[in-house]
Order: sequence, then structure tokens, then C-alpha cells
Amino acid sequence: FFFNGLEEASDFVEAFFRSGMFPAAVEIINRRAWETLALQEAEAPKAGKYLVAVALEGFAEAVDRMASEAGRMARESHAIHEHLLGNEAHGLFWDSYSNIASYLYETESNTASIKMSYPISRYGAIIRDAEGAAEEYQLGYAFAAHAGSGICYLHLFMGRESPDTLERAAGAIRKLMGCCGRAGGNVIVQKALPKLKQMVPVWGLPREDLVVMKRIKEEMDSQGIFSPGRFVGGI
Repeated sequence: FFFNGLEEASDFVEAFFRSGMFPAAVEIINRRAWETLALQEAEAPKAGKYLVAVALEGFAEAVDRMASEAGRMARESHAIHEHLLGNEAHGLFWDSYSNIASYLYETESNTASIKMSYPISRYGAIIRDAEGAAEEYQLGYAFAAHAGSGICYLHLFMGRESPDTLERAAGAIRKLMGCCGRAGGNVIVQKALPKLKQMVPVWGLPREDLVVMKRIKEEMDSQGIFSPGRFVGGI
């Protein structure tokens, strides 16, 4: 289901979860992420910034009923396009979706990928924060958010490596660490240039349990030989 705005997409997701149906997955991605998949079986409309992909599994009758109900709710939330995938195309989509990061790495040079975690109810706000940070620091981006788990993967396109792009990428990542931290979550840098990793805490900002983690590390590694300084807080 394609939507012009994040608010409309979020309204549909919330309505779907309130319905009591149990999908296998509910994913929100932006148009850049969708275009990376390049699926001829599910050509996207020219309009629409956000896609909500819903995976429905079960007996054919149950899937048809849930698809019909999902379509009704999407239209009520002002979806601009609806595309139902059959068995083969459905499998192809989710297989491609699971490898979206690899596709992006092939098409965008020096991509920095981060994993943001947060309370499930805050997914809309975190997506807006992610978009805002990327745009503020003038970076292209693609994201894929698991609406039902409180996880969002953001891929920042740095292009040519330079001190300026490194600073901008680091600034965006640090800002999102603050956003997720205030929401009760965290940010992990999954992939980035070595120089960028040196500019940000790749395991996220330390939390209150850092003292306990340090004590455990000292007990397990009294000589400090197990990858010193490689984990959160320089442990």
C-alpha cells in the first residue's frame, strides 16, 4: 500500500494492528528503498513516498479475507495505490526485501547503515527523526522500519569520501543516538567507513547499566585482552 505521507501510512498501520489480525510482517519503507528492490512484478506508482508492506499467511480463504479488510483500511487511510502479490511474487518480494541492504551497497558508494531501536509506539516519531537528520545533514537515505518490533534500519548515502561527508554523516548519527536515547532506545552502527566508526560510538551511547557491564568484563577478562575498547563505553 502506497501513501503520500507518513501520517497516513501510520494511521493504516495502527488501524491494522487494532483490527486483531495477525500478519507475518508489517514493514514501512520509503520510496528510495522500494526502488532499490526493482521488482517488475510489483511496479510502483509514480506518486507515493511511503510503502507499507504487509505479509499475510494462512489458508487461502483467511488470507483473502485479511487482504480485503486490509485494503479497506488502507483506502480509509488515504492510500493512493494498492498492489496485491500472488504466491510467487509475494515470495520474491520478501526475499528481495531481506537483502535490501546488500542491494543498496551495490548502488550507493560509502553507505553508512545504522540500526535504531525504540519503544514500538514511537516508530512514527523515530522515522520522522531519521528523515529529519538525513535531510538536515544533506545525505541521501533509505529506511526500512519493522512496525511491530521497534526496529528501523537507516542507510545514509555518503557518496565520495571526504572530511565534509564524514562530518555530516557523524553529525546525523550522533543526532539520532540522542533521539533514540531519549525515547528509551539505542543506535548501533552496523556498517560504515573505518574513519566514520572512529568518530561515533558504534555501539551507541552508554546507559545506566554500563557500570555493571564493566564489572562483568573485569571478572571475565581480568587482564583486559578480549578486544579491549571495542564494545559500548570503551569496554
